[in-house]
Amino acid sequence: MQLNETEAEARRLLEAEGFWVERIAPGQARRADFRVRDESNEYIIEVRGRQNSNFPRRLSEKALRDGVASGSRRLQPDNTMDGWIRDKAGQLEQTPGTGDAFRVLWVALTGDDTDFVTAQLRQTLYGLQRLIVHDAHGQPERVTDCYYYHHFVFFRTPALSGVVVTRADGGCLLANPCAVDAARFRASRLYRIFLPESVEDPTCIPDDGRILRLDVDVDRSDLKAKWRNLSAKYGIRTTAMEMSQWSARLSVVHEEVDV
Repeated sequence: MQLNETEAEARRLLEAEGFWVERIAPGQARRADFRVRDESNEYIIEVRGRQNSNFPRRLSEKALRDGVASGSRRLQPDNTMDGWIRDKAGQLEQTPGTGDAFRVLWVALTGDDTDFVTAQLRQTLYGLQRLIVHDAHGQPERVTDCYYYHHFVFFRTPALSGVVVTRADGGCLLANPCAVDAARFRASRLYRIFLPESVEDPTCIPDDGRILRLDVDVDRSDLKAKWRNLSAKYGIRTTAMEMSQWSARLSVVHEEVDV
């Protein structure tokens, strides 16, 4: 079966790092794309391409028509993204492999909207929320991120070891702190080929209050319960911020003038 462009690029990158890559033959049940091995471990990998949303295209079309266009989008966990990640996690779990094989989703982002899609992916996987931390007088003191503030995909996909994200400007690994094999995966070669600054793994972030983590047993639909948990855990008062990304396009007409 011929590889598409995204799959071929994923294979090339893995083989360049010294991994042995085998295309998995389709079966009656859904199967992942690749079986990947190194000297110690097996990885079942499903590759998915992700292109721009319609937002940049609509903005550009308006700029061409009117000369200038701007707009904003809320940055929050996305239900559609949640659904396809869980679907792909199920496909990975259905694919036969050794008992201790790691199961990894590989997401290749293309286009000029990769910053927004990457941020949305992080929020959906980790339930991220930006919070204002108040001082003893109730005044804003600082802004920080809180993991697991919303319902998050990684909690519901414990068989998924992590998500690799590739873009034109590089790649990163988003590790699943709730994976059944999380500790083993941190010692794997696939985890270690990424530079430390290119790995996001909340479990490895010092729990010193600079980055917050809501306890997983807290009801995410209860704002007061979340407030109480963070207050008891870190001794702080917080307020959730609404996060948005603002974008603009400018159309410039070039005219040649005969002299």
